[in-house]
Amino acid sequence: MEPKTGTDRVPLVRELLQRWMREGLQNRIAVNARDGSVLVYVPAGAFEMGSVEGEGGSDERPRHRVELSGYWIGVYAVSNGQYLKFVEATGHRAPDQSNWTEAPAIWRGKSFPPEKADHPGVCVSWEDAVAYAQWAGCELASEAQWEKACRGPLGLEYPWGSGWERRLGSVKAVSVRPPGPITRINSVWLIIGRS
Repeated sequence: MEPKTGTDRVPLVRELLQRWMREGLQNRIAVNARDGSVLVYVPAGAFEMGSVEGEGGSDERPRHRVELSGYWIGVYAVSNGQYLKFVEATGHRAPDQSNWTEAPAIWRGKSFPPEKADHPGVCVSWEDAVAYAQWAGCELASEAQWEKACRGPLGLEYPWGSGWERRLGSVKAVSVRPPGPITRINSVWLIIGRS
């Protein structure tokens, strides 16, 4: 039975962590020398992608099995501090303009408030993200890679199990906690590569 809440998943998380300890995390976590990003290796294999009928958006159905080769993916969203290194190294435009009144740009020219250095970078176009990834020696994750990483080895709908929990889905900090390597639940839209 799939866990319904955070407390229901404790045995599953414990089992997963014990398995990871037995297998060892050697060669599964790395730091990108160029931008300092923490990367995690997602092993090759199949997973169920999308939503079942009656859940999610129509563009997420039908749920289907996808086979992927192994790949590396960033654990955290690219921060403003990391993006500044890219802007300074390449002369690329700073993300200081927003088209949304609900999400104004926090950058002013080539600077941002110091307390926002570790926050995810925003107001970045797809082209900006591709340029950053190329500079960092990475690639944007495809939609399938992103979803597999977020679901983790247990194939959960959300990092805490199944069913939306508003108190867990409105966190402000980006963090990683088992069972999946990627648990970014926040209000920042993420850019993925083209499939």
